[in-house]
Amino acid sequence: MSEMKLIMEGWREFMLEQDPPAPPQSMRQRATGMLGGIRDKLAKGFDKIDATLQQDYCEKKFPELLSAQGDLETWGDLLATLNCGIQYKNRKAFFMALTDQIPGLSIAKSVFAKASSSADFILKMYQVDDDNRPEGNLSKLDMDDHVAKMLDEDVEKEFIKFLITSIGKKAPGERIDPDWDITAEIEDYLRDNNSGRTIEIPDAT
Repeated sequence: MSEMKLIMEGWREFMLEQDPPAPPQSMRQRATGMLGGIRDKLAKGFDKIDATLQQDYCEKKFPELLSAQGDLETWGDLLATLNCGIQYKNRKAFFMALTDQIPGLSIAKSVFAKASSSADFILKMYQVDDDNRPEGNLSKLDMDDHVAKMLDEDVEKEFIKFLITSIGKKAPGERIDPDWDITAEIEDYLRDNNSGRTIEIPDAT
């Protein structure tokens, strides 16, 4: 049996445990910890599990984890959202489960529905009007509207490729830095690739 299947089997056995019943808080902590472990394993290996496990993960396990957390908290959460929102064949069911658990992500639902790849999703996500950005950490993918309008198409493509590679290198269990956002990332990217030159963004007033 593969490691992925062993992880999921462990989860099923945990859910069937009845004797002795764990106290509610202990049960919640253990469940969240197990779901986090599954997320970390699948964040970079989603395409290696079969359709049944993908369905179990995208329609049940991952939404349950987000419900317990209240938001996307880690880089693994972001990767899992991209996997289930783009690679999973029944992503409509994932969208419904996701937005049922976290209503603040409902805006991202329409963006996912139009995206054909992770790169396409990020591109569409950062083009969302600033006044309509989703709540929580997913809003960090919404770039400043003025900056987004100035970017050359070729620069966009190279930057998004760089960003996806960068996110993929992060530890899945690492929490998303509260100060991280895609506008700051494009500033750093342009500076690193254009001999120190970058865009200048005025401080918010």
